[in-house]
Amino acid sequence: MNASNVTRDPSKSEKYTLYEANIASFRKIFKQRYFFQYLAEEQGDKHAFIFGAIIEADRETVTWLELYENSCVFARALINLGVKRDEIVGINIHPCPEWLYVAFGCMFAGIKAVGLAFMYTDGNDLIHIMKKLETCSLLVLDPGASGENWDIFRRLLDSHSKTGTASSAKMSSVRFLLGHKFPVSEIEVLLLHEFMANAPTDIEIPTDASP
Repeated sequence: MNASNVTRDPSKSEKYTLYEANIASFRKIFKQRYFFQYLAEEQGDKHAFIFGAIIEADRETVTWLELYENSCVFARALINLGVKRDEIVGINIHPCPEWLYVAFGCMFAGIKAVGLAFMYTDGNDLIHIMKKLETCSLLVLDPGASGENWDIFRRLLDSHSKTGTASSAKMSSVRFLLGHKFPVSEIEVLLLHEFMANAPTDIEIPTDASP
């Protein structure tokens, strides 16, 4: 059959183009914080996420309003800290409301967030991951059930401070460190809740944020 004699069904082409346009529009809206602002205004006190637990008292919930407001707080604190839009935030904390605030806060600020997991006690798997990521400048770390994550990570650091700064020759991209639910004895780690509590309110979140 001569290819020049083949006719296309215009309806299929038009439908596909419309589908692509709709997907592109949805992605654009979803990446903007306005989507979550709308949900916060319309569904504010309704549950957005529920973290189940064996013990009912440990069950945690997050409303749409809490999600939006706390994510904005983290985004402003992140910008104020000095994390750049071409850098990456590594997250290693257990599923909890704060995990959401960090992940969505990064998205609001136009910064990529990546979940990290490491198991080797010498930290070689984490070093390998960080080299692959290349631009991961901030780590948000959970110490682990018995402090095992912090024991591994601490040995890889050359310095860390209560201001959130950190450095590591083995992970050269790391500039900042935040701790989540660290013991109070670790006085040289900036805690996530303190970081958010001291976030400035006069910093504008980018309107064109797109990780």
